[in-house]
Amino acid sequence: MVERPRHALTQEDMAADRAVARWEAVRTFTNAPCLRPSLATGAAGGLAIFTLRYLTAAGPVAAATWGATVFGLLCGSNWMVCRRAMYAKLAEEAKLLHSQDPHALRNHAERVKARQALQ
Repeated sequence: MVERPRHALTQEDMAADRAVARWEAVRTFTNAPCLRPSLATGAAGGLAIFTLRYLTAAGPVAAATWGATVFGLLCGSNWMVCRRAMYAKLAEEAKLLHSQDPHALRNHAERVKARQALQ
């Protein structure tokens, strides 16, 4: 892993910092929440529709168009649903933690422990 400069004093330092930041973004973009399941769902659906359209004699271009369209729609919709659920869960946890209800906080701590035990 390349270390980023702490302070950009010269133009060269700034350019090096930008280059490292770009490389880190490219290298770690797959760590984004919900990305892998969304891409997997889109790929599976797009491949299925491509195969069905190709086997029903629609031609390779039409089949590829349908497959790519379904891939994009499934990826996008799955991404949005997953992110919305993730943010709703985070909002619920934040509301719970700010409620100062001891019973609710105890239940939350137990759920967190159970979730960590599963991982």
